[in-house]
Amino acid sequence: MAYNVHLLGDQQPDNRIFVGVANVNTLVSQIIISLRMLDRTKSKPLEKELTILNKQNINSHEKATLVMNYLKKAVPNFIKNARNGAIYRRLSKKGYIIK
Repeated sequence: MAYNVHLLGDQQPDNRIFVGVANVNTLVSQIIISLRMLDRTKSKPLEKELTILNKQNINSHEKATLVMNYLKKAVPNFIKNARNGAIYRRLSKKGYIIK
């Protein structure tokens, strides 16, 4: 998931256009799959919102920005609650801070 989010960030307007980078729709689909793998039940609201954002008929830079902003808002809470907090506890023990 981190790799796909990184590539999505490359699609934002403040970066130049990259040739050969996967398109935004593909990246969002891969992120949804990654979220499902972390927690199939708790990922459903994120999947729904990401699908809505992904279906918007806007240019890839704007879509990448919308998706990144949504992920920044939604993923920390998702990580804290996924698998009843097990992922959050594991990351915390390794020194990661999730706000």
